[in-house]
Amino acid sequence: MKEDKKQLVLPGGHGATAALAIVEEIVSRDPSWDVYWIGDTTVAEKTLGEYGVKVRKIIAGRVKKKGDLLSKALAYLKIPVGFFHAFYVVSKISPDLILSFGGFAALPVVFSSWILGKPIIIHEQISGAGLANKLSAPFARKIAVARADSLGFFPESKTILTGNPQVSSILKIHAKDKIGNPPAIFITGGSSGSQIINEAIDNILEKLLEEFFVIHQTGERNFEHFYNRKKELHPKLAQRYEVFGYVSPNEVARFFERADIVVSRAGANTIADIVATRRPAILVPIPWSIGDEQRKNALKAVKTGLAVILEQKNLTGKSLFAEIKKTKDKWQEVVKNANTQEYYLDKNASKKIVNLLEDFFK
Repeated sequence: MKEDKKQLVLPGGHGATAALAIVEEIVSRDPSWDVYWIGDTTVAEKTLGEYGVKVRKIIAGRVKKKGDLLSKALAYLKIPVGFFHAFYVVSKISPDLILSFGGFAALPVVFSSWILGKPIIIHEQISGAGLANKLSAPFARKIAVARADSLGFFPESKTILTGNPQVSSILKIHAKDKIGNPPAIFITGGSSGSQIINEAIDNILEKLLEEFFVIHQTGERNFEHFYNRKKELHPKLAQRYEVFGYVSPNEVARFFERADIVVSRAGANTIADIVATRRPAILVPIPWSIGDEQRKNALKAVKTGLAVILEQKNLTGKSLFAEIKKTKDKWQEVVKNANTQEYYLDKNASKKIVNLLEDFFK
């Protein structure tokens, strides 16, 4: 172990939100840590880079349920290449410790780290267990899980319940006591956007803006289309519409702060944000997510009373507008009666996980 700096690697194939929460906690305690992110560089460079995290990208394959035969074949062919690439990157960094958040880019990093004799901790964010984390579990010294539902998927002797780390800006947001006039809707499909949600919104945009203020995170692919749509709107409606291509975890809190209703996919971090801020939500789970993890996340949110599920197969402009209207009409009741007790662990999850990391450095 290096005496001057603690070296930590954070691998993950997801959008870096949990990693950002962990890095915030690390920096608040000891900014001298040398932290690396290995995974999606598009997201990480815009978020973790601000905290001095060194970002490394690797070639990584994945199991694909969507797409044509060629794209699926190419994704599978990248898997062995990713293992060799990960081994090279990890051996060059030579970290003291690995904290993996799962996802397609994490598994080769975990396996390479195990070969190199590096201690590994994994964190499971979803309700259940992701494929990468299930495969990584035998190599991990400790396994932290966000939800109690995940405990049965991993060895009891090395698994602990910590909650899901959340960025400090989300934790500062309080529940609203009344709905806005007009109510504000935050529409998001995750860091890369959702084509099918965007199509539904496109069909009802003017109708929606007559009754609501809309904050729309489209993803980079669809941003230009909706930016042009805004320019074509009547000025009165255009004033009620804000459109963004990409929203970083650093920025998303300000949209939750303003939102009365959220329309979203059902990623684990988005669900955690919805519950932490007590914002009523309409969730459209990705039906092809590995292990149906988005549905499990969504069902967990439904149990709090804050969310309803709109199946993707039933998603149209008309059905989405109807659900938004229903949510608006019962908004006060939903916020008042929501039971978010199971998510209370999230408030201190970053502290618990960094404590766990520090135990390995003692």
